[in-house]
Formats: sequence, C-alpha cells, structure tokens
Amino acid sequence: LEVPVWDGFKRIRNVSRQKAILKQFGNEKDMQDLEMSDQWLAAQGEVQEAATALKLAEGQEELARLKGRQAEIRYQAGSTPLPVYLEGRKAILEAHKNKAVKAMNYQAAVLKLRQLSGDLGQSYVDQSAWQN
Repeated sequence: LEVPVWDGFKRIRNVSRQKAILKQFGNEKDMQDLEMSDQWLAAQGEVQEAATALKLAEGQEELARLKGRQAEIRYQAGSTPLPVYLEGRKAILEAHKNKAVKAMNYQAAVLKLRQLSGDLGQSYVDQSAWQN
C-alpha cells in the first residue's frame, strides 16, 4: 500500500483544471445555443418578410392585369393608340416576373427554415434503409 505523504497540491490543481475545462465547455454550449437561436429567429423573419413581399407582388400583378384589361378595352374602343395597349401588356409581364421571383425567394426562405429545423432529413431520408 502506497500513500503519498506530499503530492505538492497536484490533486487540487487537477480538480481546479477540470472545473475550468467544464466551465469552458458550458460557455461554448451556451454560445452555440445563442447562435442557433439567432439563426432560427433570422430564418423565421426571412420567411415572414418573403411571405409579405409575395403577397404584395400578387397584388401588384392583379393591379397590372386590371390596368392592362382597361387599356385593351380602350384600345378596342379606339380611344387609345396601340403603344398604350402594349405598355399595359408589358406591365403585366413584368409584374408576373416579379411575382415569380418573390415566390422563389419565399420558397428559398422556407427551405432554409426547414433545413435548420431538421425537417428535410426526416422528410427525404429513410433512416430505416441505413440500419441493418
């Protein structure tokens, strides 16, 4: 049986070092939690912003379509020239393109949110196929 009479406070220093390492791990975990929380809130904000922009683009497209129809009726009645009618058609196409871009941005924001939540892995990966 060997009992050290004097260890030079090695055991106390070792315990202090381990406590410091555990505290550092705890701080790193807290930082990662905060970072994930910030990413989640940012992704939710992007989805809400993209949804609002999409609704606005849909409204603008509907307005352009109504103005284009009005220009067509006026052209058919002979009260406006052809360039006015063609400008109305051009505005409709631009509004439709803008709506498509906004819809793509919305889908990208939703995809990012789903990726952060882990829903993509559960939706598209069959875990039972990986297990033997």
